[in-house]
Amino acid sequence: MSVWEPSDREAVTAAHVEDFIVSHTLRDVRLKDSSRASSHEFDSGPGHGVYFPTTSPHMTHTTTDWAAPGNGVSVSVGVTFYTRHTVHLARVHQFNRVCRKYLHVTPTYPGVSPLSDAIKAPLGLAFAIGRQWALRALTFWHGVKAHKRPDEGWLGEKAPPGSY
Repeated sequence: MSVWEPSDREAVTAAHVEDFIVSHTLRDVRLKDSSRASSHEFDSGPGHGVYFPTTSPHMTHTTTDWAAPGNGVSVSVGVTFYTRHTVHLARVHQFNRVCRKYLHVTPTYPGVSPLSDAIKAPLGLAFAIGRQWALRALTFWHGVKAHKRPDEGWLGEKAPPGSY
């Protein structure tokens, strides 16, 4: 497994990190083989685990010495959890995304200036709450307009993938 530092903007741009945090998408992320020199390599196998921050770029590669087509199953499980620190950073990323996408300015990356982060975090939370309310209002409006309950529910309460 290859894991890059969470602050490595050569492997993944700040805009891609912000898209991941705000929109939960990795659609435009393309890790390049040329950037592997700056990654940390972990040789893991059955029963092993690797911890890294959610914003650390990473990729796995499976060799055929212990898992080959037809002779078994290879399963990877990702477990995400958040701390006060990671939630604070996510809120700074949310604010940075608004600055980058709508105001066309390049904000400082989280962690560069604690004072700046302390100002950005509550603003990022406010933008996140506003975005959620706007999305719920749009979902509700589209349902009313179509005279039916939307598949994702009136308030966007669709269960996450994999839940029952």
